[in-house]
Parts: sequence; C-alpha cells; structure tokens
Amino acid sequence: MKKIMIILCFLLFINPIYLYADDSTDTLKETDETKKIDTENNEENDNNKAPEKTNAKDNTLKENNENETEKDIKKDPNKITEDKDELKENESKENEKTKEELLKEKKEHFKKEYEKIKPKSYINPDTIYLTFDDGPSWITEKILDILKKENIKATFFVCGNNTKYGKKILKRMIKEGHKIGNHTYSHDYNKIYKDVGSFFKDLYKNEKNIYEITGIKPKIVRLPGGSNNSSPHKGKDLITKINKKLLQRGYTYIDWNATAADSSPTSPIKEQIIFNVLKWSTKYNNSIVLMHDSAGKKNSLKALPTIIKKLKSFGYSFDVLSEDSFKVTFNTVKLDKKITSYKSNNLLKKQISNLLN
Repeated sequence: MKKIMIILCFLLFINPIYLYADDSTDTLKETDETKKIDTENNEENDNNKAPEKTNAKDNTLKENNENETEKDIKKDPNKITEDKDELKENESKENEKTKEELLKEKKEHFKKEYEKIKPKSYINPDTIYLTFDDGPSWITEKILDILKKENIKATFFVCGNNTKYGKKILKRMIKEGHKIGNHTYSHDYNKIYKDVGSFFKDLYKNEKNIYEITGIKPKIVRLPGGSNNSSPHKGKDLITKINKKLLQRGYTYIDWNATAADSSPTSPIKEQIIFNVLKWSTKYNNSIVLMHDSAGKKNSLKALPTIIKKLKSFGYSFDVLSEDSFKVTFNTVKLDKKITSYKSNNLLKKQISNLLN
C-alpha cells in the first residue's frame, strides 16, 4: 500500500514539470517570432526614415548653394547680366560666322554666273550708255576717276546740290566731256508728283542750279521712277501728262533697258551688280544702263571697273546720251500734229519734217 502511494505521489510531481516545459517552449517560440517581426518592422522604419534624411541633406545643400548665389549676387549685382551677355555674345559670333559663310557663297555664286555671260550670236554689240542717277556725291567723284582712267564718257542725271563740293563735281563733269541730265531738284515723289505744275517747278529749280554752275541748261530728263511710274497722288495719268508737257516744252525724257538694280537703300553685293548689268546689257545691240551714284552706293562703285572691262571685251563702245541719240522710253506719248511752241530747234525741225512727210 505504501508503495502504491509513493508511485502516485511521484507521478503527480512529474506531470506539472512537463506541462511547464511545454508552456516554456511555446513561449520561447513566440518570443523568437516576435523578435523577428520587430526586427523586420524596425528595418522598414529605417528604410522609410532614410529618404527623409537624404532629402533633408539635399535640401540643406540646395539652400546653401542658393545662399551662396545670393551672396555672390549681392557682392556683384551684374553677375547674372554678365552671364547673359556672354551667352548672347557667343550666339552673335556664331550668327556672324554663318552670315560670313552665306555671303561668301553668294559672292561665289554670282561671280560664277556673270563669268558665263556673253552676248547671243544674233547680237551685234554697238554702244553702251552708262547713266548714273541721284548724284552728285563723293561716290560720283570716284566714278569720274574710273571713267577718266578708262577713257569713257557717261551721262549723269543729277539732283539739286548747291554745295561747294556739288558745284565742283558738276564743273568737272562738263570739263571731262560727260553729259548732265535733269533728275529734278528734290527727287521727292510726294512733292514733284502732286500735279504737273509741281513737277515743272522742281525741274526748273534744278535746271537753274545747273545753269548757274555750268552755263548749260540740260534738255534730257529722267523722271524719278521712270516715265511709266504711278505717282502717289494721281497714278499714271499724271505721268503721261508730264511726259507730254516735257516734249511740248522741248525736253527729251529717257529711261533705260539695262539696270544694276541698285536703287534700294540696301545695295546688292558687288558681284550681283556686275551680274545684273551684264545680263541685261548683252541682250541688246545698244543699252542704256541705269546705275546710281548717291552716297550709299559703294558696291556700285566697286562693280564699275569689272563692268567696263567685261563690256569692252564683248566689243561694246561707250557714249553719252543726247536729244538725238539712241533712247528708251517706257511710256511713249505722241503729240498732236499741230505745231507746238518748242524751245528746242532740233525737235521743231523734226516735227515740221514729219508733217511734210
């Protein structure tokens, strides 16, 4: 009996230990899992916090840079302006380089083209009448030097210039055998093409000025814009009336059939002017070439020696215009068959001859 009691007591003592051991094991497992989860959570938190720290650093650096820039600007307020100016200067240099390259290509193109020009086989080169409008100016003096060197005579349709220098140039023209034509005193379209009376008032003013300087009253006239231009006030009808009056009063108006196309304020390049003149002049046996000698026509001046050389090589000679020479008129008007009062005896004789025939 005692033995049985001892065994029961032993069993009762051992069982709680096993129970405790099981509980401890579960607790240990739970503890390890909890630690693992805590570790993962901590890592995630660290990862989430890291960018904040990095962004904070970046922001700090940015603020420092901005502060430094602000300090630099305060020390030198022109810093930004200088940087912009430097950029603009670099861009400008690149553009200039491009412009120079384009200009070089343009020069080479027109030179290549004018070198090809020759009169057609059916053309019999005869006479070239070089004419210069809008002078006198310092360009005119240089042109006279070239013409003298080449032993060539030309016609100058001059505007009003009553200066000491202008008088000197007009006197030289006559002395060296050139012809002077009337191109109105003012060359002001709004003024001269207001009506017929306004045109002749301006024309006579220039005629008087030329006469007082040279002793000559020119009878050849070139209307500003040509004999077929549309006046700003009354169109071509007014120009036609002026043309008729010019003939009735003993004048001869003359246009052109070849041009340098150098009338615009921005003058073409030298090579283009040469091309223009040769292209048009070689289309005809006789050509009246329009060029300009106002102060801004440097390229026309530079082109002239080559133009003369080329035209001479084609067999052309040079002469001045007159009332009886070859002429071109864009707007050819006819007078009535009744005899009109003329100041020019030559024109009067011609009309009488026409009436008799």
